[in-house]
Amino acid sequence: SHPLQPFRTDGPFRVFVIPRGLAQNFGLVHRYCISDQKMVFAASPPWLSMHKDVLSAEPQTLTEKQSLVEEIKHRAKISIKGKNYPEAETLYTKAIDILTPSEPKTLAVLYSNRSLCRFNTGKYEEAIDDAQLSINNDGEYVKGYWRLGQALFKAERYGEARRFYEEGIGKLGAGEKDRAWRREVGKCEEKEKEYKDLMEGDMTEIKVKPMVTSKPSNSKNSQSKTQKKTEETVIKDMETGVEFSQSEVIRGYKIIDGKKTSFFHHEQTEEEKALIGDIAPKRLDSTTTSDPASSSSDDLKDVSAWNKAGTWEEKDVSATAKEQLQALLLRAEFRTESAVCSVTSVDKLEGHASVATVRGKRRYIFEFSLSVSWKVVSSDLEEELGMGKMSFPDVDGTCDGEYEMTDFVVTCCESRDIVDKLVRKGGLKDDVCHKINQWVDTFRAMYSL
Repeated sequence: SHPLQPFRTDGPFRVFVIPRGLAQNFGLVHRYCISDQKMVFAASPPWLSMHKDVLSAEPQTLTEKQSLVEEIKHRAKISIKGKNYPEAETLYTKAIDILTPSEPKTLAVLYSNRSLCRFNTGKYEEAIDDAQLSINNDGEYVKGYWRLGQALFKAERYGEARRFYEEGIGKLGAGEKDRAWRREVGKCEEKEKEYKDLMEGDMTEIKVKPMVTSKPSNSKNSQSKTQKKTEETVIKDMETGVEFSQSEVIRGYKIIDGKKTSFFHHEQTEEEKALIGDIAPKRLDSTTTSDPASSSSDDLKDVSAWNKAGTWEEKDVSATAKEQLQALLLRAEFRTESAVCSVTSVDKLEGHASVATVRGKRRYIFEFSLSVSWKVVSSDLEEELGMGKMSFPDVDGTCDGEYEMTDFVVTCCESRDIVDKLVRKGGLKDDVCHKINQWVDTFRAMYSL
């Protein structure tokens, strides 16, 4: 009966301050003591407790699992009608965890519906992953193609979105209308054209509204002014025969070697040329410019003639570095008794590498961002267990041999637990990091003094 006033109400949680004695009456998970008399706790969203019976259920038999999934689908459908997408996403996730890969058609529906929930909460990349998994489980499920097209369009990947819309049209049954699909294809084509025009610098469709400075006049005065402007006096240079307008004469144009130039242009006399000498740039040769008196056994190698002090000289070696790093990444592999994980391709390798010589010491500078595709197969190489991509956005000298992996995407998977264990949580990911460190050691050794 104690009145509780919210201390904070933003977000999906409500925070209250209550006397310590009343805290024992609530099923609280997180508690934090502020003083001897009061305590702050966070109350979970009400729909979590509402669906606690199904979210905490652990069915054992196939019949129990199917029954629970049907109940979850019914509740999630009601949540979607009420636009409570986070609640529906939680329910669909529970249903996906329950089902096994032996029921691909049902999984295709669940992944498609969860993609819808994530799409409506702005999680476009996760919506793309779910829609792709829906298609992977049932290639004939048309809604999977629609969900994937919508998510890709929102992610501004218009070419891919158009392709999957067109594939979905090919999957439509007899008598099904494709008008909505064609409309989405048209939107993708328009966006593709806009992007292409922007990249090619095509500005023909950009219209600039002219700024009106004054109203047109039909008076005789305006006509006479225009006529005077067009009939401007032309003056002819008697020596060269070059014609000047009156305005050009006022601005100070003159003729030098038969060419019209400004008044302030100055041609050097023969005396001035002899005094200044030849000032054309010349190439320096280290063998001819070295000073025997100043040379010693401590001379720096790989230092240009102009940099005798050896203060700073940097050489770009990006092309060689990328070639060596890519070759090592393609050799990344992790093996167990039952499976083999390997990198199949290097999809992106961007960045630079250089070597700097600073007062007799070498500095090894590199910064790369890379993305690789991977595959997991059975040890006998007969069964494909999973495939996908992973990215390492920051590969540089500040990482100390440890590189963060992001954007881990699974495009095809027989068992997510196996993929996580062998690729994401270690295994292949660790070997990729090892290959990067191996390249770093090679890079330093190759350009050491």
